[in-house]
Parts: sequence; C-alpha cells; structure tokens
Amino acid sequence: MSRLLLLLLSMMISLIEVRGEKFEGYVVMLSGDTIACRVLFNDLATYSTSDEIISKSSIKVLIKGETLRFRPDEIKCYAIKVEGGVWQTYFGVNIGKDDYMYMRLETEGKMSLFSCVTYSNLTMRYSKHYLFVNNSTQERLHLIDGIFTSLRQHYSFFDNCRALIDKLEEKDINLNRSADWNLVAVVYNEQC
Repeated sequence: MSRLLLLLLSMMISLIEVRGEKFEGYVVMLSGDTIACRVLFNDLATYSTSDEIISKSSIKVLIKGETLRFRPDEIKCYAIKVEGGVWQTYFGVNIGKDDYMYMRLETEGKMSLFSCVTYSNLTMRYSKHYLFVNNSTQERLHLIDGIFTSLRQHYSFFDNCRALIDKLEEKDINLNRSADWNLVAVVYNEQC
C-alpha cells in the first residue's frame, strides 16, 4: 500500500514540474484596448487531439513581468501565435445564463457559430462545443458533439429561416451530425 502511495505522490510531483508553454499573443480588453503579452499554458492541458487550444475557465498571461489571469467574461478575446506563425483567436463568449467559455469564431454573420474543445479530468474525455448565436435577437443554442438534444429545440431556434427548415426536413442537412453545423450557419447567413 505504501508503495502505491509513493508512486502516486511521485506522479503528482512530476505533473507539477511540467514545463509550461508560452505563446506570443495579445488580449483585447472589454474597453477595446489591445495589450501584447505571453499567454501561458500547462503542457498537459494545452492542446486537444485536434491541435486546438483547450478552453479553460481562465487564461494566464504575462504582461510586463506580471502574471495575470482573465476569465472569459473579463476580456473580449485573446490571440496566440502557434506553430507556423498562424494566429488563433479565442473570444470570451456567453453560452447562456451568464456562463462563459473561450471559443473560436467559425462562421460570422446574422447567425454566428463558435466552437471550442474542453477536457474533463473526471471522465478523461474531450468534448467539442458549438454555439449558435442569432446576432439580431442574441438568442443562443449551445450544443455538445455526441450529446443528443431534442431536434424540436433545434427547429424552433431556426424557425424564422424557411430555407434552412426546408433543408433540414429534406435531410440535406442533418442536425445530429456536428459536421453539418457549420453548414447550418452558412445557409442561414446566405438565405435568411
């Protein structure tokens, strides 16, 4: 038993000593001010299996030698430069009921689509989140890939777009397939 405890303790210590990733980046404050910084991530929790930054409840940044934390409701967005000099921007988005997440903007228009990846230590599983935002009404539909929700709920969210409802009814677009969710936003923006 004591060997098992010793093994677990040494594993926990090794996790604490993991080197962190520092990305060149910036944050955009709610006031609109843009501040250059280094965005700090723990190696174990930076990337999902799709090389996407995992959404956290807060980010840690280094600004002029001072380490600060920002929750998604405290800033407009942050951006980091990843391998190949590509910039990835993550917005602080209200997913409903004053619950915020850092998410990437996939499609912008009358109907915006955001996405992010989260990781649960409890279930040891990644989850892909999607958020539709109707920019005229500010209504939101939060979906998690692999978790079934009522198709009636989806239809009622999009019911002001007859062209999209027709495509759904004709099975040209399948709301049970997350690969089609970007197409939903595109059709809505082009035809409604």
